[in-house]
Amino acid sequence: MKVYKLIVFIYTLCGKAVRFPHLLILRFRLICYGVKFGKGLSVRGWINLHISPRAKVVIGNNVMLKSGFADNPTACSSKTCLWCYRGSNLVIGDNTGLFGTTIICSESITIGNKTLIAGGTHIYDSNFHSMDPKVRTEGDDGQVETSPVNIGNQCWIGSRCIILKGVTIGDQAVIGAGSVVTKDVPPRQVWAGNPARFVKEIIGESK
Repeated sequence: MKVYKLIVFIYTLCGKAVRFPHLLILRFRLICYGVKFGKGLSVRGWINLHISPRAKVVIGNNVMLKSGFADNPTACSSKTCLWCYRGSNLVIGDNTGLFGTTIICSESITIGNKTLIAGGTHIYDSNFHSMDPKVRTEGDDGQVETSPVNIGNQCWIGSRCIILKGVTIGDQAVIGAGSVVTKDVPPRQVWAGNPARFVKEIIGESK
């Protein structure tokens, strides 16, 4: 038993030793990108960043950014990635957690406070390519459609979801794992499926 406790202690100590440089490196990179971030930022694993100097990114207080097999097994094969194009706006609220989440922001993506986004989820506010095949094959991105994405407070987005452009997810909504969200989700509802559909209301006190 003593040996087991010693092993656990050493493992925990090594984990903390690894997390500290990750946090320092990420803070330095965020500063270099001009990102505004609050107090209590928590980091586990390597976070992929690609942020245009003309993008605006704000990360709130006590935000958790985790990649790979770091406290959350649903994110074991996914890296958290923040990719923001020129002129885009990304806001991540206080006490929100991203676990192996990919965000690609072309116009505007807002995530509220106390929201949890599970491993492998992707959030896009753009079509990436024109719907016109001629324009698409010629490589002209001038006709790419974008529309803001808004995710409310205290939401729970299950693993492997895809949130598409123009979607608003209301406060305290829950999105089932593997869902593709193509239209607005009202507050305090559970939606799931491809495309995501209404499942049930969330009953109970709202906090």
